[in-house]
Amino acid sequence: MTHSSAATKLILQAPPGELLEVVASTRSLLGDAAVDAVVAAAAREHNLAHLVCLELPGGGKVLLCSAAELDSSGALFLEPRTAQAVTVDHARQVVAAVRPATAAETGAPEAEPHRRALESALVTYVSASYAQHGTAAVFATGTGAALSLTICLSSASASLKNFWAGAAHSRWEVSTTPGGAALRGHLASTVHYFEDGNVQLATSHCATATAPCDCADPPAFAEAVVAALRATESDYFGGLEATFDALAERSLKELRRALPVTRARFPWENTAAKLAGELRAKEAAL
Repeated sequence: MTHSSAATKLILQAPPGELLEVVASTRSLLGDAAVDAVVAAAAREHNLAHLVCLELPGGGKVLLCSAAELDSSGALFLEPRTAQAVTVDHARQVVAAVRPATAAETGAPEAEPHRRALESALVTYVSASYAQHGTAAVFATGTGAALSLTICLSSASASLKNFWAGAAHSRWEVSTTPGGAALRGHLASTVHYFEDGNVQLATSHCATATAPCDCADPPAFAEAVVAALRATESDYFGGLEATFDALAERSLKELRRALPVTRARFPWENTAAKLAGELRAKEAAL
């Protein structure tokens, strides 16, 4: 395996919230300046796959996803709420520069009422469902008789000194239809716990939903889309939580044998007394 392929594999497998540590360790292990370009490319792929959010100067966040990319450099992204073009350093996960986005970069103006209404409705949903770590972004990806929008939701939290990190994100493609809106989504979550071990959980799920509404009315459209999205995400993440609650409370306990095959409890008290007597006898012999 070459240094480049090793660096790419290590970085792409980095859990959310731990990319900087993996990048630093990769550079230290390989010790090859030639891998820097590979590291940057792999870090970009990692950030887009996990819908990573970066802090903006002055407040706010930019959500990194393919729908937000503005050019082929892979480093320039649109922050649609504030209409800013943001240059990022993927390997360091920081914002390098910010400027106002041009009219061509912000998307079609005819889709803006629907985009803004959807963004506003999602802020309320994310604050309630994704706690303080959640971020939502909406992009107009198609215009014409049928509008197309992309929703990206992302939440991540990490406490590396306590040996854990986790993230959940989803991406939804929304298109208008004569009877309402059609949604296609991909939901994913990742958890890493590494105190005295290395345990990772990675799940993903594809979903579809419909939102009957009057698409000519942006607020009604947004309310219906968010309601359909909320119901689908609640079913998935709620089911995931219930599964692992049952795993801890029932499945893992069932793996333990209550009694040995003899169906008799081990006489711990007698064995402890016997061991104590043997130890006293050895001490007396000394």
